[in-house]
Amino acid sequence: MYQETLSTRVILSDITCMRTSLKSLLNKGKGYDGVINYIIDNELEYKRYMPTPLKKLANEIGIPSEVLRKQIHQIYRDILDEDTEFYIDITEVQYQITLRGYKNIVYFTIKSLPVKPQIGETMFIPYFSEYVGSEYFKVKDIKHYLYNNQQNISMDVEKAF
Repeated sequence: MYQETLSTRVILSDITCMRTSLKSLLNKGKGYDGVINYIIDNELEYKRYMPTPLKKLANEIGIPSEVLRKQIHQIYRDILDEDTEFYIDITEVQYQITLRGYKNIVYFTIKSLPVKPQIGETMFIPYFSEYVGSEYFKVKDIKHYLYNNQQNISMDVEKAF
């Protein structure tokens, strides 16, 4: 059951983390299309820490702050409602690799991998061998982050030999 006591600022942060998926809520006659369009058009990323004041955001959208608060809560209620056809659409994947060698550490990004490495597997990565001091690495940790329409897979690999 939805609670009106939830923080509007945190809800807005949650909503903007899935902003591209909000398009499915448009044109449903709910009255919050202006807020959703503002979030999408401005690629709004509302931060929980040091956020834009809600009154300022309401002025930018062109509605009273109390109306903004109510519309933010209605959007969240609709997202949480199991009868609403709302899906978070993850369309992009990127791999962020932390390569730890004998000498140095390198960070780089890969757009796709045909075969996804697993923890414990050894990888031959010759790209930065002179800088890091190794070509063979073992996968130590893998973390998955979902944000907006992207899955970010963070892989921590370190020298194997």
